[in-house]
Amino acid sequence: MTPITWNVNDKSALLDVDSNGLRVNYTAELNKLPGNCGI
Repeated sequence: MTPITWNVNDKSALLDVDSNGLRVNYTAELNKLPGNCGI
């Protein structure tokens, strides 16, 4: 069965789910940080 809404408790921390669980927002980073930054 296909999910109808997003589960706000079972998602990536990079996603923002609206209060009704129907819309998801994400931000793509164009300038990635180098791996040696230690983040």
